[in-house]
Amino acid sequence: MGLYNKYVLPKVLNCTCGSKPINYQRKKVVPLAKGLVLDVGIGSGLNIPFYDMTKIDKVIGLDPSVWPKQTGNRCC
Repeated sequence: MGLYNKYVLPKVLNCTCGSKPINYQRKKVVPLAKGLVLDVGIGSGLNIPFYDMTKIDKVIGLDPSVWPKQTGNRCC
């Protein structure tokens, strides 16, 4: 894994995916989830605050990158 993929890209994705227009859509869609949730491409867990935990049994995060493991982030 190159330096760009390891250090720059995760921060860029987190910043762009956490922008106001994207969060506006998250506020509308993510709270509709219920039961067992598979969050494909969970990344840094930007969806987590938007889940209605009264409707969720469990969230399983799946991401092909190694970034969450390397930083020790546990999103769920």
